[in-house]
Amino acid sequence: MIGLSPWLAGQHDLQAANWNAAAVGVLVLALAVPLIELARATSFVILMVFVLVNLALLRLKLRGVAPPAGAWRCPVWVPAAGAAVSLVLLAAQIAAFV
Repeated sequence: MIGLSPWLAGQHDLQAANWNAAAVGVLVLALAVPLIELARATSFVILMVFVLVNLALLRLKLRGVAPPAGAWRCPVWVPAAGAAVSLVLLAAQIAAFV
């Protein structure tokens, strides 16, 4: 059976992360994709993550899930506004590509 080399397939003992494969992936992207396109794609992905995180927090707040003891609490409008602003920025970025 053909597989990855142990160097690429291994995981870090404490973090269960595969830093070697991640480093190779980043290096390949950095060398294969023009810097402007890589920056645009990174910005798009980060905005998508912001939208998803804000929507998840909004859903938790609307369902009435109690936060852990000692956690900082924000008003319900904060994740709603964060999701809205992120969606507007995402739409502007998509419109700029077209």
